Amino acid sequence: MFEDAPTLTYALSGSDATAGRFAATSVTTHSIAVAACATCPGAVLNIATAAASGTASFNALALTADGTTAYFADAGANGVGQLDVATGVLTRVAGPTQGFSGSDVLPDSVTHRDAFGTSARFNGPSGVVLIESTGTLIVADTDNHCLRSVAVYTGLTFTVAGFPADAGLTDGVGTLARFDEPAGLALSPDGTVVFIADAGNNAVRKMTVATSEVSTLVAAGAGLIRPGNVAAAPGGRWLYVAAVNIEVDTQVPSTRLVQVDVSNGAVSPIAAVSGVIADQTRGLAVNAEGTLLFLSDTLHGRLLVATVGAAAAAAGSESPRAFFIAGLPTLLAGGQLNTVPRADAGNAIGVNASLAAPGGLAALPGGRGVLVADGVHRRVRRAVVRPAILIPPTWGAVKYGTISPQLNLRLSIAPTTKLTVTPTGFDLVFDPATVTFGNGVSAAAVTVKGRNAGTKPVVFTFGGADADSYASFDPVDATNAVVVQQADVIIGTVPNLEVFETSTTVTVTLATAPRTRLEVTLSCGAAADVDPPFIVFIPTNYSSAATFTVTALAVGTHAVTAVLAGADAPNFAATSSVFTVTPCSDCPGSVRTLAGVSHADGDQYVNGEVDVATFSQPVAAAADATAVYVTELNGAIRKVGPPYTRLLFFSFTSDSL
Repeated sequence: MFEDAPTLTYALSGSDATAGRFAATSVTTHSIAVAACATCPGAVLNIATAAASGTASFNALALTADGTTAYFADAGANGVGQLDVATGVLTRVAGPTQGFSGSDVLPDSVTHRDAFGTSARFNGPSGVVLIESTGTLIVADTDNHCLRSVAVYTGLTFTVAGFPADAGLTDGVGTLARFDEPAGLALSPDGTVVFIADAGNNAVRKMTVATSEVSTLVAAGAGLIRPGNVAAAPGGRWLYVAAVNIEVDTQVPSTRLVQVDVSNGAVSPIAAVSGVIADQTRGLAVNAEGTLLFLSDTLHGRLLVATVGAAAAAAGSESPRAFFIAGLPTLLAGGQLNTVPRADAGNAIGVNASLAAPGGLAALPGGRGVLVADGVHRRVRRAVVRPAILIPPTWGAVKYGTISPQLNLRLSIAPTTKLTVTPTGFDLVFDPATVTFGNGVSAAAVTVKGRNAGTKPVVFTFGGADADSYASFDPVDATNAVVVQQADVIIGTVPNLEVFETSTTVTVTLATAPRTRLEVTLSCGAAADVDPPFIVFIPTNYSSAATFTVTALAVGTHAVTAVLAGADAPNFAATSSVFTVTPCSDCPGSVRTLAGVSHADGDQYVNGEVDVATFSQPVAAAADATAVYVTELNGAIRKVGPPYTRLLFFSFTSDSL
């Protein structure tokens, strides 16, 4: 655990306390010592902080191979700095000290100058790589639209490609080339090529270190929008690129991650984070094993990780996701951006680690985590990330009381001995309760059952000899939760009725048995009489039938609905059943036309019940055992259903029967 140690207070209560038999000591408040956890997964530790009185910031990071020294592009103070990772000591390598230490203010306003050390000038540098074999930094001098070379020992700075303040898109050697807001940089594993996220040109460029020759790897037509950062995979084939993605439906910007084949510039998407993390990714880094890709969600204060390369392949279909490491697991209320400094930006774990506009990233060797440039807090911090991660399935939804299909828990790297994983969640039952991964095994199946409806987060506990090598993270898209949906209360089909039919039977069925008690009350409007008034379901009673009487319902469409009550009511959702009431062909006094049409002179007849039906010049009538048949002058034959009276045979006129 970390700082902000809790305070323990206590008070006495109970009958003996009231009787005064006991008394508290004079000191009733105690501080609890809390040890720092510098190795917990997701822990974020402060490494260095820029001077409070300056404007220095850490926008991009480059590490030495042994991880002891980091170099950073400082857009806030327009320079380049050096950080001793162990001690946190900061040193200016090139650019003015104004804003870096809060002193040595220089009066000039020059934005570009090739010179030694603090005499050099930059304009918003936002990318840096280290060519360790020559002790040279290549810096993306973003607002000067060029690349600069900085000697780490002497601070000698000169323009290596592009021309200051002359934006464009031109391939060429050295200052003949043109860029438009070059941003993130990455170095090929052999140190011979620098890859450039040419944001303003919507392109990815590359520069050969030995000759300063610049060429275009991914042209603007490939669909990348303002690529902001790049990271080179250790194998040398793939380049990962973070660009802006505009959601088609909402037009909301998010981050699009792609991988580029450096041999031919072919672009393929990494679905792991497409449309998941929001807005800009100003930090991108891949670990030495090429299995984890770290991302900083700059505008929302989060640090994320995705599986790539062999790890993504091992994870199979469950891999295309980004996982939360530290910062805010979700956006602030109302979509507020997490770009304001917070007083609690100290050592913390996971969601308690306050990050504000995190930018540059650098993966530490030996699985020691990743350095994070915490922009607004003007700090460099180290996030603890284990070398391998557990990739939970996309749990999806499961109905209350039912068991999900088999889902795979996967590991980005298989254990060498044994790893046990125990998933837990409130009101969730997993089978098996503990999943075991043996030597070389990277996937195992599990099912889940929900005991109550709702969204249930899942957490994992590790055990076994390889437990210290793994960490699990809540995915940013919140799919590390099981959504337990309500089970159905199914109202069976109600047959259509004719007016004056008295009753029908409705069957009510539960999709699964309740755990305790569920009451179902049927309703079909004020005119319907339901018997029994409600049905009680208990764990051993899955189905029941309710017979209800429909009286005086008008011709038309009606619905049978249900109201649920009882302890298990929140776990169920009722359907409804719709039926139709139609006129009755053989009901008392009903009239139907057997043949014929309306008279051409406009006289009309109307079929219906006693007080609805009309005749058009009836001229004769006959009867059998079931009905009276009436002939009209217009040629129609009408049928009058039973019961009828003898008056029908003798007393009708040309207007009525």
